[in-house]
Amino acid sequence: MRRSISILVGVFLLGNGAGGQQVLDNTELMEQMFAPAYAELTRAMGHKPADRKAWRTVLDPSRRLAELTNLLPMRRGKDFMAKPEWTSSTDASRKALLAIGDAVKQMNYELTRKRYEAAVESCNACHKQFDKEAPILKPYVPEYK
Repeated sequence: MRRSISILVGVFLLGNGAGGQQVLDNTELMEQMFAPAYAELTRAMGHKPADRKAWRTVLDPSRRLAELTNLLPMRRGKDFMAKPEWTSSTDASRKALLAIGDAVKQMNYELTRKRYEAAVESCNACHKQFDKEAPILKPYVPEYK
Protein backbone atom coordinates (compact mmCIF):
# COMPACT_ATOMS: atom_id res chain seq x y z
CA MET A 1 0.00 0.00 0.00
CA ARG A 2 2.77 2.45 0.91
CA ARG A 3 4.60 1.63 -2.29
CA SER A 4 1.46 2.30 -4.35
CA ILE A 5 0.96 5.66 -2.66
CA SER A 6 4.61 6.58 -3.24
CA ILE A 7 4.32 5.72 -6.91
CA LEU A 8 1.13 7.76 -7.28
CA VAL A 9 2.71 10.76 -5.56
CA GLY A 10 5.75 10.44 -7.83
CA VAL A 11 3.60 10.30 -10.96
CA PHE A 12 1.59 13.29 -9.72
CA LEU A 13 4.74 15.32 -9.10
CA LEU A 14 6.27 14.34 -12.41
CA GLY A 15 3.07 15.23 -14.22
CA ASN A 16 3.08 18.64 -12.55
CA GLY A 17 6.65 19.46 -13.51
CA ALA A 18 8.25 18.71 -10.14
CA GLY A 19 10.93 16.06 -9.89
CA GLY A 20 11.38 15.45 -13.57
CA GLN A 21 11.63 16.87 -17.00
CA GLN A 22 10.69 15.48 -20.39
CA VAL A 23 13.91 14.29 -22.00
CA LEU A 24 12.72 12.87 -25.32
CA ASP A 25 10.25 14.44 -27.69
CA ASN A 26 7.31 12.25 -28.61
CA THR A 27 8.88 10.95 -31.82
CA GLU A 28 12.07 9.99 -29.97
CA LEU A 29 10.05 8.32 -27.22
CA MET A 30 8.15 6.25 -29.78
CA GLU A 31 11.26 5.32 -31.76
CA GLN A 32 13.56 4.56 -28.83
CA MET A 33 11.21 3.00 -26.31
CA PHE A 34 7.91 1.97 -27.89
CA ALA A 35 9.24 0.58 -31.19
CA PRO A 36 11.61 -2.01 -29.65
CA ALA A 37 8.91 -3.29 -27.28
CA TYR A 38 6.38 -3.40 -30.12
CA ALA A 39 8.83 -5.35 -32.31
CA GLU A 40 9.40 -7.81 -29.47
CA LEU A 41 5.65 -8.26 -28.98
CA THR A 42 5.08 -8.70 -32.70
CA ARG A 43 7.78 -11.39 -32.90
CA ALA A 44 6.26 -13.19 -29.92
CA MET A 45 2.81 -13.13 -31.53
CA GLY A 46 4.15 -14.90 -34.62
CA HIS A 47 3.44 -18.32 -33.15
CA LYS A 48 1.44 -19.92 -30.37
CA PRO A 49 3.54 -20.05 -27.20
CA ALA A 50 4.38 -23.63 -26.26
CA ASP A 51 4.63 -23.25 -22.49
CA ARG A 52 4.36 -20.83 -19.58
CA LYS A 53 7.83 -19.42 -20.20
CA ALA A 54 7.02 -18.76 -23.84
CA TRP A 55 3.80 -16.96 -22.86
CA ARG A 56 5.99 -14.50 -20.93
CA THR A 57 7.48 -13.41 -24.27
CA VAL A 58 4.03 -12.02 -25.07
CA LEU A 59 3.14 -10.78 -21.59
CA ASP A 60 6.32 -8.86 -20.84
CA PRO A 61 6.42 -6.53 -23.86
CA SER A 62 2.65 -5.92 -23.73
CA ARG A 63 2.99 -4.83 -20.09
CA ARG A 64 6.04 -2.68 -20.90
CA LEU A 65 4.07 -0.96 -23.66
CA ALA A 66 1.13 -0.39 -21.30
CA GLU A 67 3.49 1.12 -18.74
CA LEU A 68 5.10 3.34 -21.36
CA THR A 69 1.65 4.46 -22.44
CA ASN A 70 1.17 5.83 -18.92
CA LEU A 71 3.79 8.45 -19.82
CA LEU A 72 1.88 9.82 -22.78
CA PRO A 73 -0.71 12.00 -20.98
CA MET A 74 2.15 13.82 -19.23
CA ARG A 75 3.87 14.71 -22.51
CA ARG A 76 4.14 18.29 -23.69
CA GLY A 77 5.49 19.90 -26.84
CA LYS A 78 2.59 19.63 -29.27
CA ASP A 79 -0.76 21.42 -29.13
CA PHE A 80 -2.82 18.22 -29.18
CA MET A 81 -1.16 17.02 -25.97
CA ALA A 82 -3.20 19.52 -23.95
CA LYS A 83 -6.53 18.20 -25.30
CA PRO A 84 -8.71 15.77 -23.33
CA GLU A 85 -8.89 13.56 -26.44
CA TRP A 86 -5.16 12.92 -26.11
CA THR A 87 -5.60 11.54 -22.61
CA SER A 88 -8.64 9.44 -23.51
CA SER A 89 -6.94 8.02 -26.60
CA THR A 90 -3.76 7.09 -24.73
CA ASP A 91 -5.90 5.56 -21.98
CA ALA A 92 -7.71 3.42 -24.57
CA SER A 93 -4.36 2.18 -25.90
CA ARG A 94 -3.15 1.34 -22.40
CA LYS A 95 -6.32 -0.62 -21.67
CA ALA A 96 -6.03 -2.49 -24.98
CA LEU A 97 -2.44 -3.45 -24.14
CA LEU A 98 -3.44 -4.60 -20.66
CA ALA A 99 -6.18 -6.74 -22.21
CA ILE A 100 -3.45 -8.72 -23.99
CA GLY A 101 -2.07 -9.66 -20.59
CA ASP A 102 -5.47 -10.83 -19.40
CA ALA A 103 -5.70 -13.17 -22.41
CA VAL A 104 -2.12 -14.39 -21.86
CA LYS A 105 -3.01 -15.39 -18.30
CA GLN A 106 -5.65 -17.67 -19.80
CA MET A 107 -3.04 -19.06 -22.23
CA ASN A 108 -5.58 -18.58 -25.00
CA TYR A 109 -3.75 -17.81 -28.23
CA GLU A 110 -6.80 -16.91 -30.32
CA LEU A 111 -8.04 -14.45 -27.68
CA THR A 112 -4.52 -13.08 -27.20
CA ARG A 113 -4.17 -12.61 -30.94
CA LYS A 114 -7.50 -10.76 -31.18
CA ARG A 115 -6.52 -8.49 -28.32
CA TYR A 116 -3.10 -7.88 -29.86
CA GLU A 117 -4.75 -6.83 -33.12
CA ALA A 118 -7.17 -4.58 -31.17
CA ALA A 119 -4.22 -2.95 -29.38
CA VAL A 120 -2.50 -2.29 -32.70
CA GLU A 121 -5.70 -0.70 -34.00
CA SER A 122 -5.93 1.45 -30.87
CA CYS A 123 -2.36 2.66 -31.33
CA ASN A 124 -3.04 3.37 -35.01
CA ALA A 125 -6.19 5.34 -34.14
CA CYS A 126 -4.06 7.61 -31.98
CA HIS A 127 -1.42 7.96 -34.72
CA LYS A 128 -4.09 8.86 -37.30
CA GLN A 129 -5.81 11.35 -35.02
CA PHE A 130 -2.81 13.14 -33.56
CA ASP A 131 0.27 12.66 -35.74
CA LYS A 132 -0.21 12.12 -39.46
CA GLU A 133 3.52 11.40 -39.82
CA ALA A 134 3.49 8.58 -37.26
CA PRO A 135 3.80 5.13 -38.80
CA ILE A 136 0.73 2.97 -39.16
CA LEU A 137 1.55 -0.25 -37.36
CA LYS A 138 0.97 -3.53 -39.11
CA PRO A 139 0.53 -6.58 -36.93
CA TYR A 140 2.37 -9.64 -38.06
CA VAL A 141 0.37 -12.61 -37.00
CA PRO A 142 0.32 -15.50 -39.44
CA GLU A 143 -2.74 -17.66 -39.53
CA TYR A 144 -2.54 -20.06 -36.63
CA LYS A 145 -3.23 -23.67 -37.49
